[in-house]
Amino acid sequence: MEMYKTEEVVEMLTAKIYSTDKNIPDCRVIIRLTAGHLFISEDNFDGTFEDHYVIEFDQIDDIRIDAPYKTSIDYSAQSLDKTEKQSKHWTDGLMGGMLAFGRKGKNPLRREQEATKVKFLEIIYKENYEKTEHLYFDECNKSPEKLIKEFKKLKESR
Repeated sequence: MEMYKTEEVVEMLTAKIYSTDKNIPDCRVIIRLTAGHLFISEDNFDGTFEDHYVIEFDQIDDIRIDAPYKTSIDYSAQSLDKTEKQSKHWTDGLMGGMLAFGRKGKNPLRREQEATKVKFLEIIYKENYEKTEHLYFDECNKSPEKLIKEFKKLKESR
């Protein structure tokens, strides 16, 4: 297993982050899940990493796949098996939906319908154990299903 800052990495993937606070640029990051933390780091390509977020495990409420414009489905309330089936090819729909959403000349009435195809990896956590924050990611180098499963396993074991 890989180690990061003296902690064993349970699961890791790279993705593009969409920062909500604009203090962090939209960039590619490495998401590392350990038993104690979730590290979201940018590779400096010189052997070092800049940690944009270091979230204590107990502050994380949920890690899930979310379709922001599709309010009728709450992925966290569904079984993981059903979520896996719905999001099996989530990266396929993601780029197609993003490109279609931004295209000029498309029917504006279909915008919301096309946006529902867009799926993001969402991390929900409590900042300083108080305010709920959301982080969104896409363009993952692999399916985030294993990260979600490992998070749920760690959460259940506490």
